Amino acid sequence: MLNNDKLLGIIKKFNKARILVVGDIMIDHYVYGTVSRISPEAPVPVVNVKYEKLLPGGAANVMNNVSRLGAKVFIAGVIGKDYNGDIFKQMADKQSVDSSAVIESDDFETIIKTRVIAHNQQIVRFDKENTGYFKKRIYSRLLDNIKSLIDEFDAVIISDYGKGVIEQRFFNELTDFLKSKNKFIALDPKVENFKFYKNVSILTPNTNEASGGSGIVIKDEKTLLKASQKILKKVNSDNLLITRGELGMSLFYKDNNNKDKEKNRDNKYNNKKNNDEAKHIQTKDNSNEEKKNEEKNGYGNDNKKQMHLKARAKNVFDVTGAGDTVISTLTAAVCAGAGIYEACYIANIAAGIAVSQLGTYAVGADEIFKELSLASCESNPLNK
Repeated sequence: MLNNDKLLGIIKKFNKARILVVGDIMIDHYVYGTVSRISPEAPVPVVNVKYEKLLPGGAANVMNNVSRLGAKVFIAGVIGKDYNGDIFKQMADKQSVDSSAVIESDDFETIIKTRVIAHNQQIVRFDKENTGYFKKRIYSRLLDNIKSLIDEFDAVIISDYGKGVIEQRFFNELTDFLKSKNKFIALDPKVENFKFYKNVSILTPNTNEASGGSGIVIKDEKTLLKASQKILKKVNSDNLLITRGELGMSLFYKDNNNKDKEKNRDNKYNNKKNNDEAKHIQTKDNSNEEKKNEEKNGYGNDNKKQMHLKARAKNVFDVTGAGDTVISTLTAAVCAGAGIYEACYIANIAAGIAVSQLGTYAVGADEIFKELSLASCESNPLNK
């Protein structure tokens, strides 16, 4: 059973977390206006612009989320020597983020995504971005920059938007190095790159990404389980959290042997608490009726390595950046001493807050604390 006081205590310690974000840095440009007519030039709406705003996007949105939680943030990635690159640096400085590991490249244009919104509806989005990978020297410098900070952070979030920073050789060298230093590694994946992902602490795809990464279309609990098993085996991740929109989140542990290995691992962030939390789902003497219910819902027999969290949002206005909220919050929680299920539980609360807001929204620790204070903990994670 989860303990509310303990969870609240974890949130209070978010400010002790030290997290490095690695990935594709972007700027999100929002244009807000109204529509009252159709253009005479083409059958498209004419937007009367009222105001605009620039926000951190991609890995920079993860940076923003982690910072908003009160944690100390470091970020590593690539930006151009351009106006939008300067905008990013100003954003990082404003939040007291250490961006010393960020590389400015003459050969790269800082990515910016523009969304035009009218009457709470996105009309169009247009992107200015580079695709493809960087020169080898960029990856070497990036890795050297990260290595120079190794004693400054406790966990790493890899935010892969498929824009070139997360390349196979760089990823392998990075994760091998981080594992050797016992760092907790959370990965928000891109479908195209599942082929080279390996050895992370937790992987956090949404349903579509999990379907693409596994090659199994997830349409029910049975296919969800098959896809999760394939991903865990393929990626060799300690844990897998699949975010499922209105269906909530499903957390999978690699296997029972993994729990024993984690007991002996000298790494305070690869939590042996998984072993205790998993006992919730390893019931000793289920009645026949309970067993039938478990099997019907995809939790029976060998499926007892799964936990499910119900979606918490009462009103969903915008899912933009919700995945960033989840991975940021669960990583901060792990750094603050949470077991992986506790961390996902807290992240689920944060996601519920984020999607109830319009546009990219960074949830504060105070908001999660307030929401958790008002809610009662789930006494049983099964079939919820």
